[in-house]
Amino acid sequence: MEGLPGEWAERGACRGANTERFYAVDTTVQRDNPNKYGSARRLCLACDVREECLEFALVHNEKYGMWGGLLPFERRRLRRKGTIIYTPDGNKGFRISTDG
Repeated sequence: MEGLPGEWAERGACRGANTERFYAVDTTVQRDNPNKYGSARRLCLACDVREECLEFALVHNEKYGMWGGLLPFERRRLRRKGTIIYTPDGNKGFRISTDG
């Protein structure tokens, strides 16, 4: 999962969609009015590669846009609960802590 999104991105429900749905110019809007991203979130929640997309954003610390159905402030909250792991093949992954 290193570098740019892999083949999973080609299968994303967002492929070919207007990117303005997923990115805000004013990042404060994301926290103050996350419902502005309702159409993007609905697309993400129905996507077959949502988990891969979210993991990519968490591993690469994507600071902007909706990835895997979550906005940056939601991903930051999730990152605090998780750990970046390295798989046997040397790629990075993300694991949510199940401890407490």
